[in-house]
Amino acid sequence: MPAANETTKRQLVEAAARRTLAAEDRVRKALPELDREGAAISFAAVADRARVSRAFLYAHGDFRAEIETLRGTQVSASPRLPVRQQAQIDWSHEQPIRTSSGLELPLFCFHMVLGPLP
Repeated sequence: MPAANETTKRQLVEAAARRTLAAEDRVRKALPELDREGAAISFAAVADRARVSRAFLYAHGDFRAEIETLRGTQVSASPRLPVRQQAQIDWSHEQPIRTSSGLELPLFCFHMVLGPLP
């Protein structure tokens, strides 16, 4: 009977490893999807999208670091551009906007405060 117990233990360990690998793959897919969509990046959002627990994300240092990095790039809760596109915006062609007090401000200042204009 000891051989049967060892086989069962080995099968359980292998099944757990397969579940962990599948969960890691789902997280690797969820992160770029959320970023590409411009969705808010948080541990809860990634956990929900990848169908894993937040504890799983915190326990995996590489996922934790990537989530914290992506989350740190977000300025506000307004819809945002994916990280890769943020640096590609060229505001140089925009004309400044004159405020009621006569102050001229570049248009990108309004975008930063108000979000994208309709």
